[in-house]
Amino acid sequence: MVPEKTVWWLVSFKWEGNSWKYASIQDSPGEIFLNDITDTRKTIKRLGAEQAHEMLGVFLAPDGNLQAQLEKMTRAAIQWADTMRTGTLSKSDVWLVLRSTIWQTLAYPPAINLTCDQCESIMSPILHYCLPALGICRNFPRKLVHAPLSRMGLHLVHLHTLQEIYQMKDIVTHTFQGTLTGQLYKLSLELFFIELGQNPNLHHFDLGHVQLLTMNSLIKSSIIFTFMHNIRLQHNITTTFPRQNDCFIMESIARLQLTYEELLSFNHCQIYLRALFLSVLATGDGTMISQEAWTGNYVGEFRFNSWPHYGRPSPARWVIWRSILTRVFISRGRRLRLPLGAWKREDPDWQWYISENGLYRRIKESWFYHRPLIRRR
Repeated sequence: MVPEKTVWWLVSFKWEGNSWKYASIQDSPGEIFLNDITDTRKTIKRLGAEQAHEMLGVFLAPDGNLQAQLEKMTRAAIQWADTMRTGTLSKSDVWLVLRSTIWQTLAYPPAINLTCDQCESIMSPILHYCLPALGICRNFPRKLVHAPLSRMGLHLVHLHTLQEIYQMKDIVTHTFQGTLTGQLYKLSLELFFIELGQNPNLHHFDLGHVQLLTMNSLIKSSIIFTFMHNIRLQHNITTTFPRQNDCFIMESIARLQLTYEELLSFNHCQIYLRALFLSVLATGDGTMISQEAWTGNYVGEFRFNSWPHYGRPSPARWVIWRSILTRVFISRGRRLRLPLGAWKREDPDWQWYISENGLYRRIKESWFYHRPLIRRR
């Protein structure tokens, strides 16, 4: 490794307000040293999580921002258009050069996640030159520019569409082959459903809820793309209700006309408690919301490693949490309007079991028995 050509990041987080933030260099100081070819000790340049570095022709930053890559692609588009204006090419040559050079260059990095608006800002200087050069009005409807020939379009595929197609192919290929990348895709998809708090069915969700409740990721971008273009993405992530009369908590409150702040607050509390189903909030007999769930104490402590770690919601958010629970699930006190029925499956991570003759605790493959206390008056 050459110290002058090497950079490093320390990815660390801190909880601020109601969300996680990337820790700055000042928040998490540190240095890395490396000896060069002369055995001289050099300090490796450290970048903040928001700072991008070019790797294999793509500017990437740990926090996912693509501003540097966007600027690079925009400069390339402007430079290409300016260079083309200085020459004299036939219409057929302009079309050939467009399809074989700059469009291929801009479509190269499939791992990035630009928005549709960002892609259009990159394409704008190219189309402003190419359309008149092809004998087409520069204000020609963009839907027809990107439409296929069968729909009387120019068949110049939108950069955002190309990006999403590459990503979809990547997701399908790697998950089918079971590669490490495929496992990361699947974990990201599972996290998406946990954040959304709904049934893992990609065709039954509110797009506004997806935008508001889930973190930005390649998976999120691909799911929104499939939803908007009526594409069905099959997956094998399934879940079943632990009890009869059970339900997804977030799906049940979706019927209410909640403000964005109410929805965010309730979702924050639900993830903090690691509760996907109503049964996680209920008492063992399924008739009431437990005191722990009502006051905001951990309910799913045994799910610590499989759920995202959120900081404790503010007191104002717990007030919203209890208000919405009351509107949707509760009749009087903390009693459920529709009590939960018998258990349908056993949770392998659950530790405590109660019976008439005592309390049992399972830790891995071992069982521990706690006999009831006999109180005498």
